[in-house]
Amino acid sequence: MNRGSALAALGRHREAIACYDVLLESRPDFAEVWFHKGRVLLQASRLDEAIPCFAKALELSPRFESARVLLERARAQVAV
Repeated sequence: MNRGSALAALGRHREAIACYDVLLESRPDFAEVWFHKGRVLLQASRLDEAIPCFAKALELSPRFESARVLLERARAQVAV
């Protein structure tokens, strides 16, 4: 997950998302990875893809407040 975060910090969104996808193949129940993938997708203005990631993070971890906040932000941006 650190590699994905580092790539995202460098603006290499596509590569970061690919890292998160690899992690999710082996750990689809890892809420934090769904959150980080959603965050990168949000940064890349890929809102329609980010929203289900945040929703999945919340499904897996209902008290994940950061995921809730970014889900609401993404939904608000889509509504504009």
